[in-house]
Amino acid sequence: MADALKLELKPRHAEDIPKLVWIDGEDGKLEDQLTEILIAFGVVAEADYRQGQVAHHAYLLKRREENEARVVRRRLESERRDREKREREEKAHRDRLFGEAADWRTARDIRGFVEEVLATRPEGYAELSDWAGWARSEADALDPVINGALSAADPSFHPDDEADDFDLDEDEMEDDL
Repeated sequence: MADALKLELKPRHAEDIPKLVWIDGEDGKLEDQLTEILIAFGVVAEADYRQGQVAHHAYLLKRREENEARVVRRRLESERRDREKREREEKAHRDRLFGEAADWRTARDIRGFVEEVLATRPEGYAELSDWAGWARSEADALDPVINGALSAADPSFHPDDEADDFDLDEDEMEDDL
């Protein structure tokens, strides 16, 4: 038969359905097989549609999982940045406190030194009075209690309940000084 017609149907997503073929031949003409062909088209179309829906659903689940993971990563990153910022601020406040304590001790030492010098040289008090005045003014300029530079007066400092991670007892503080 030279004019034999051939019809092939292969589903895109339904791998479990083999390629279907209809040919003009001994079984009859293609036109006589239209009912079987239409049923096969319907079955293949339904299987293809369902496979597409399953694939789309799997894609949506994967996207949802990726989006949820991205949200978790962003939240964790934000929490990490917040924690690091809080730790930097706490360290800066501690460093400032330690610096103020050192300045206060130095000012106290200067005042003690001036008083000791004046007490041991009462005869030279008049000639040392200018020096003593200058030394005391230097001590006052250095002393954060007197010059108003206390970090306790810093409005940006707001210790929260979690800032108790840095607890030293008085003996440890004296050892560190």
